[in-house]
Amino acid sequence: MEWEDYQDLYAAAFHAVKAVDEEIPFGGPGCFAELISEEQGVPAFLSFARERDCMPDFIGFQFYPHVHTYDSMFMDFTLSQQSAPAILSENPDYLSDSLNALEMLLEEEGLSDREIYIEECTSTLWQRDLSGDTCYKAAWIAKNGGESFGRAVLGYWLLTDLLEERSKIESVYHGGYGLMTYSGIPKAGYRSMELLSLLGNDLVSAGEGWILTASGEEYTLLLYNYCHYSNLYRYRYQRLEEPQHAYTVFEQGSTLHFRLVLRGLTDGKYRMTRHLLDREHGSSFDLWLNMNAPRYLSGEETHYLEEESRVKCRVEEIPVEGSFYVESRLEPHAVEVIQLRRR
Repeated sequence: MEWEDYQDLYAAAFHAVKAVDEEIPFGGPGCFAELISEEQGVPAFLSFARERDCMPDFIGFQFYPHVHTYDSMFMDFTLSQQSAPAILSENPDYLSDSLNALEMLLEEEGLSDREIYIEECTSTLWQRDLSGDTCYKAAWIAKNGGESFGRAVLGYWLLTDLLEERSKIESVYHGGYGLMTYSGIPKAGYRSMELLSLLGNDLVSAGEGWILTASGEEYTLLLYNYCHYSNLYRYRYQRLEEPQHAYTVFEQGSTLHFRLVLRGLTDGKYRMTRHLLDREHGSSFDLWLNMNAPRYLSGEETHYLEEESRVKCRVEEIPVEGSFYVESRLEPHAVEVIQLRRR
């Protein structure tokens, strides 16, 4: 669609909706994140919207962490999903930096009150990328969910691998977009979403690899050890033939040690619940690898993976006098949520 056609369509749709009910929210532009700062991207969209009196009620964009490149074989590669002429960004903070740029632009335009919706968001362009099945996805979701907390609504793409874009599926784990396999087995990314749902309503503080939230006298600490794609893999993706090689596409990473102190707490007894998600707890893909990676599963084997691939949970009662000290040790791609609730 040409830019002029888009403007006419957007303006007509906006005014048609508002003619029915002014309170119905209408947003745009729905572009890729790389267009946020480009002159012919979101800035041009906001300029046109102001001129045509169709300023969006919220700002929406799609996020795939890729950098555009040109390749004469684009369609052949893309349609086959064997490879793609897009380069994954070398920047592990691509989403956070995109939000920074958008927030700055909205402030300059006097639109800081507009909500931001990341309407389609995932870690890779490719539907044959086994990283989406691994524990990497859990850390990616934790990192980007934590860094966008209170700044944007994150709409993950998508729930299940059962997608019409991929009619031929070679194995139950084949690098699909979904948080679940086509047979409904939760992946590590789904478990990470469950952990994000435990975060409180208010942001207390955040740093590299962690975020602390609160709801009343309940505190929730999210920790993660994110390791980005290796340079070799992100420059020219080729579909991995062996699932046992799925973790070879990332930077090696190292164990992270967290030592944090929460001060100013009310004295008393607290219940501490720790949820750990790593390659041994909560990753159905890694459990499947330990089963010798069968391409297809029986009903009993599917049930086994569903039940056994849960996060590790540990609970204890602790006394608190003003402050609380917590320590954690996370391997690469691991995520931990620690809840502290006053009794």
